Amino acid sequence: MLAWHVPFLGWQRLPADLSEFEIAHFFTLKPADIRAVRSRYKKNLRLGAALQLGFLAMCGRPLSALQRAPVDLLQHLGKQLAIRAPDIATLRAIYCRRRLTLFEHQAWAMSHLGMRRLEEGDSATLMGPLTDVVRAGIFGDHLLSATRRILSEQRIVIPGHRRLGDPARDAMAVVERNAMAIIEHEIPASKRAHWAEALGEPWRVLGGDAYGYAGRGKPGREQARYLSGGGSAR
Repeated sequence: MLAWHVPFLGWQRLPADLSEFEIAHFFTLKPADIRAVRSRYKKNLRLGAALQLGFLAMCGRPLSALQRAPVDLLQHLGKQLAIRAPDIATLRAIYCRRRLTLFEHQAWAMSHLGMRRLEEGDSATLMGPLTDVVRAGIFGDHLLSATRRILSEQRIVIPGHRRLGDPARDAMAVVERNAMAIIEHEIPASKRAHWAEALGEPWRVLGGDAYGYAGRGKPGREQARYLSGGGSAR
């Protein structure tokens, strides 16, 4: 996946503006896409379905909130489908009147692109690449970004922020357990106890708590905040 594509992953709404290049890259339909849209939907529903296809390819998840869409984007899709591009208000009105149409467009786009929702059994598939990311020292928002990229490459729809943190937390736990197992195997318990005591001694002299003090700035603290849903929402 190209590096400039990654920041789009996980978005729930269309960006306020898209460049001509981005529109062409994500929203240019293949001939098979055009045939599929035309054969399945009436004219007034075709552009909405095509919009879901492009958004899913760009952001790795279905378009849920249709609050805005660049005019250039609607015209680009309309030209390919040989239909007059409606304005965004018309598209919103269609989805408001027929809420099931939005869900059907989302499900169809996922099926057409060979994508599926995240399932419990996917943990084993994701664990390998995610533990590699954690071992590389990547934490916080950067770890969540890597998780989105891996999900997209696996053709799995990117979930919401809170659920997105689950596989990342699991990967961190695996890396920590593996590291602790190596430490316990290679370093005798007596030596580890001596080191722990030596590390805590200066802070006890000052009446402090070595672990608590040192832990304030540790990546793991920040990690827990990000992965539990406290990071910035998109």
